[in-house]
Amino acid sequence: MNNIMTPEPSHPQQIIQRDQDWAQAHLNLDLDLIDKILAEDYQQIQANGKLITKQDLLVSYASGERFWEIAESTDHHVQLIDELAIVIGRWRGKGINRGIPFDYQALFLSIYRRDHTGWKMVFERSILVE
Repeated sequence: MNNIMTPEPSHPQQIIQRDQDWAQAHLNLDLDLIDKILAEDYQQIQANGKLITKQDLLVSYASGERFWEIAESTDHHVQLIDELAIVIGRWRGKGINRGIPFDYQALFLSIYRRDHTGWKMVFERSILVE
């Protein structure tokens, strides 16, 4: 008999909820939840083209120099491919970073990978929109 556990089938709503958890973690600056959502091999391409890692992001958020008034993820389109989920949606962020106010909207693409612990974000890229 095979003792390997097979993950439950996924539904797009599970991925959307994970992405909304991501936004809520920003509002609360919940570094434990952010750490839990991000895969160890997470990468993000920033607006300036710089590639950052999970550790880079966590260090930046842990600096205490960022405050989020608004962080929301909406208008989700989810495509499931085996153990991957591609999410395209809209992001709204407003707050203060290093004393400088920010208020922006972006289209984003995130890729999640399912493992034995659930869905983890492995990649993210946003493009600012007006």
